Amino acid sequence: MWNCWTGALADSGVAHANALESKTLRGADANAAHVRPLVAYKDFLTLWKDADPDIPILKQAKAEYAKLQRADLSCGGGRFVTRS
Repeated sequence: MWNCWTGALADSGVAHANALESKTLRGADANAAHVRPLVAYKDFLTLWKDADPDIPILKQAKAEYAKLQRADLSCGGGRFVTRS
């Protein structure tokens, strides 16, 4: 994505859409789909790491990312690989 606010918001939107999709899939497809929102949220949070922490979209993204990480741990932890 671009290194500007619109690109970062696109990352957030992609992450949210992928998170919703991953809830409806089963099996290997669900495993692969679970990685995509984690990566997209991580990209978004990396770009916005110096932003005001009270921005609503940032708060929402942090909450969604934490929720996905907890779900990852409850499903066997470490099963999914995300890029750094």
